[in-house]
Amino acid sequence: MVHPGRGKCQKRKRDSNVPLQVVDCTPLQLWAWWNDMGLIEQGIIFKYLGFLTRIMQVEPKRDVIEALLSFWNPTNNVFRFSNFEMTPTLEEIAGFTGFGVRLHHQRLIAPRGISINKFFQHLNICKVKEQSLDKGWISLQFLYDRYGKEDGFKKFGRTLNNKGSFETWKEHRRFAFMVAFLGTMVFPRRGGKINIFLTGVVNVLIEKKNYTIVPMILADIYRALTVCQKGKRFFEGCNILLQLWIVEHLYQPPTVARFIQDRSDYITSHAKRVEKYRCPEGVNA
Repeated sequence: MVHPGRGKCQKRKRDSNVPLQVVDCTPLQLWAWWNDMGLIEQGIIFKYLGFLTRIMQVEPKRDVIEALLSFWNPTNNVFRFSNFEMTPTLEEIAGFTGFGVRLHHQRLIAPRGISINKFFQHLNICKVKEQSLDKGWISLQFLYDRYGKEDGFKKFGRTLNNKGSFETWKEHRRFAFMVAFLGTMVFPRRGGKINIFLTGVVNVLIEKKNYTIVPMILADIYRALTVCQKGKRFFEGCNILLQLWIVEHLYQPPTVARFIQDRSDYITSHAKRVEKYRCPEGVNA
């Protein structure tokens, strides 16, 4: 892994001159934010996201996702190859995050729309004028300016509900990072738009026990495969997890990811397991 610089449907012909767009790197602001928080704050976030944040270290391979589209069968949500079928499962996605051990004892988080007022409440931000909020999204820069850097505490102090406490601001900062991370790396939207409903998702993860976002992640991957096969050119799903999954299955290394019910970091260890893997001809490694 390296640090880089988401019935039979009738297919629409894809424009081969327009490459598929995916999350092709971790935004620099997100990297800086993560590193500035330090190990203690990162450890607190781990309680809610597990090893999922490790996908920031993976080099995305757009061609892998592009190649997979030709094999996707949207009727059955499977990849259909010459003589076999396969598809990512809840257990495998949960295995990557490290939360597979209790997956079947958790309740799924269903994405629900939230009001602008609720958005501000979740992020502890006083009401400000931001045109994009009327359309249901916010930018990474908006969140980074207020919570990504420590000077955000002083610079935006009057518009943040932290009662003048730096420790309270740091708590809110972790919440905002989780929203930013999920919105850019796990549930990406074209143009870097972070859907404001993700503040509600993060709020459930933190405030309630035994809830999981794994079904949301898998559903988004399925949906993105289907709409991109029809012609859409931005993959609105976690392309990095899909990439890791397919390489694990196409390559049979001496040590495989069996996704047993444990807390192993299968994302970080992926590179070592498949270091000798070479993508098929026509797919750039």
